[in-house]
Amino acid sequence: MEEIDYKLINDYFNNISLRMFKDKDIEDNFLSIIRLNDKYNKFIGDRLLKNKTYYKHLDEVKMSYIDVINITKEIINTINPKYTEIIDNLLSNGKLDFAYEDGIYHDSYVIYNRHTKNKLININRTFTFNDVVILIHEFMHYVTSISTSFNDYIITEFISIYFELYANIYLLNNYNPSLSSIYYEERLLSSYKRSDSIYGIEFPFIAYINFGNLNENSYNLVNQYILPYTKKNYEFECNKVIRLIEKENNEKNKYIQSSQFSLIERNIYYFLATIMAFYVRGKYDMKDVINLAENVSNDEKYDLSLFEIFKKYNLKIEDDIFNITFDEIEKYLSLFENKKQRVN
Repeated sequence: MEEIDYKLINDYFNNISLRMFKDKDIEDNFLSIIRLNDKYNKFIGDRLLKNKTYYKHLDEVKMSYIDVINITKEIINTINPKYTEIIDNLLSNGKLDFAYEDGIYHDSYVIYNRHTKNKLININRTFTFNDVVILIHEFMHYVTSISTSFNDYIITEFISIYFELYANIYLLNNYNPSLSSIYYEERLLSSYKRSDSIYGIEFPFIAYINFGNLNENSYNLVNQYILPYTKKNYEFECNKVIRLIEKENNEKNKYIQSSQFSLIERNIYYFLATIMAFYVRGKYDMKDVINLAENVSNDEKYDLSLFEIFKKYNLKIEDDIFNITFDEIEKYLSLFENKKQRVN
């Protein structure tokens, strides 16, 4: 086996830790986050992938541009009537763009120019109800802050995912779409891919956090103090970290606002934002999320940790996150699966 470059891994983990653990809630609860990740990975693997219960999209609905805009504004109006004016301004100012597989865009996102402060929303069209959902997701990014701290990214992603889920359910209840035209499980599958990329490299990172720089014997400390862990598994996972670093170095990152973060950090904050969106859906009222979305950009929150910010807006994150989150995911999936059974 090729000799492992532990210095490369240590430098990589050091840079991640310096950024991510500026927030004490992430640092103090990192083992719980890893446990959540492991449970999510197994839950979605069993629930959607192993049994293939997710819907294969046929994309037979051809929604017009006008339909997408009008339905989006209808849903946005139920969230915050002030937002409909912002949508109108985006359209009149040419800051909302739809890509049509032109080879330039291959995803949907908000482009932010740090120098001019201009923001542009791009939506890569599917011509289905999913265009509405993605536009609402990206619109919520547009109206919330774009900052530089790790917890700010979790918050803005949480807000977008929360209202993405809301939009899916709104469409189900009000437009009766075919399940091939609404990608209701897409967020869960996307977060699963991110979760799966964390799964299998977490123990070298945990070893680094708890015991310092890694070397060829660090697996003994994990084995002694955390859980049974073999040298073979340790070396396999360290090599996986090396491959991740190589991928990162070769990647031309199209997400301008995320380029300062490593793949591990991005995968963690997307995954954590998804978990928190389902948790908050299952426990709290939407009006508190609307309040967070409307005010967090201008909030003097810089001395608050991630969970303190949520608590300030009556969205306290507690130990019941394990139970409530997965119960809510099950309820969410069942809403759409019950429709499929009724149709059949």
